[in-house]
This record gives sequence, structure tokens and C-alpha cells, in this order.
Amino acid sequence: MQKRGQSTVSNIYDELRQAIAKGELREGEQLKQAAIGEQFGVSKIPVREALTMLEADGFVTLTAGKGATVNGLSAAEAEEIYLMRIGLEPLVLRHSLPNLSVIGLARAESILHTIQSLDDITQEQWHMLDHEFHTTLYQGSPHERMKRTVKLLHDNLARYFAIYKSYGMSFRTESDAEHRQILEACKAKDGERACAILNQHLEHGSRKLQTFLQNGERRNE
Repeated sequence: MQKRGQSTVSNIYDELRQAIAKGELREGEQLKQAAIGEQFGVSKIPVREALTMLEADGFVTLTAGKGATVNGLSAAEAEEIYLMRIGLEPLVLRHSLPNLSVIGLARAESILHTIQSLDDITQEQWHMLDHEFHTTLYQGSPHERMKRTVKLLHDNLARYFAIYKSYGMSFRTESDAEHRQILEACKAKDGERACAILNQHLEHGSRKLQTFLQNGERRNE
């Protein structure tokens, strides 16, 4: 994170949220209000407001006298987040599809080409491109609140995908094939098929992440 002058509450919130999503601030790490205020050049008041927003969105836990601690994610919580994604994202895609432009579809195609052409792509890079692919397909939806919620759910999961590789977890081949099928269905304006494959795609991701987190929980027992 970079130092700023007088940052707004939303600036601080966005910076901290992205640092957590990228794994720069790790599970269990303490966030001191005074240190954050010094970093951003502000008093503790906007820092406290930003941390309160982060707590409401599930990224940190605030404790009186101790500041904030970056939250972890259990297998059960991952399942819950994916259940919300499975309920929401096919709906967003369904509403987006009639408004998807040729340019939008071409952009999604370009992202898939980038993913498939990078042999040495890291898991973190892959996940960022994966999210960009889905976001591009959702752009036609007029429901901005739904799209913001999708982004929030994604950020709550993103840090765990960034460390998949260190545990030998990869589902790139399967996921890339599903991406291609979703895109071809969107090109054909076949909303039923596109949403069905997206649902399957998210269910696969849910199972993989739950397995990863369950293994971590067992290691810590």
C-alpha cells in the first residue's frame, strides 16, 4: 500500500480491502489504528470508520482496546459465500446477456486467450483474470448493487486462491474449459445453458476451496 496525504474513509477502506484480498495483509494480522492513520496521513477517526466498514463486510474483527484483526475463513464460511455466489451470479449473467455487446464478448474472448497463452501464469494472476472474465460478462446487467455484491464476495475469497499453488491445488484445466463453454453459450445468446454451466463452474470452485480449507483446519488441530 502506498502512503497518501488526506485520504477519505473510502480510500482507506478500498486500500485495506484490496491488501487483504491480495494476501498482503494475512489472516490473524493486527491492524493498528495509529499506524494506519500515520500511513495515510489522517487521524484515527476515518481509520476507525474504515475498519468498521471492513468488519461489516467480513474482512476484519474489531476488539475494544486491541484494534482490528484480519479475519480467516472456515470451510463452512466458504461454502456459505459460494452459496450466495451460486444464487446471485447466474441471475446477474441472465440480466446481462441481452445487453452484452460484441465488444464485451470480444473482451471476454481476449481474456481467455491471455489465460491460455501464459504457461507460467501464477495462481494469483489466473484468479485475477478469472474474475475479470466473469466481470466482463456481467457488465450488461443494469443491477449495480448486485454487481457490487458479487465483487464483495469475490474479494472475501480471493486471498485464498492466491495461496492455492503452495498447497499443490490447481483446477485450471477444468475451469478454463468451463469458461470457454460459458462464453460460447453467451455468444449464442443461450441464457439457460450459460447459467447452467456457470452454476456448475461455481460449484466446482466451492468444493475445491472447501477441501483446501478443511485440510488447513486439520493441519492446525
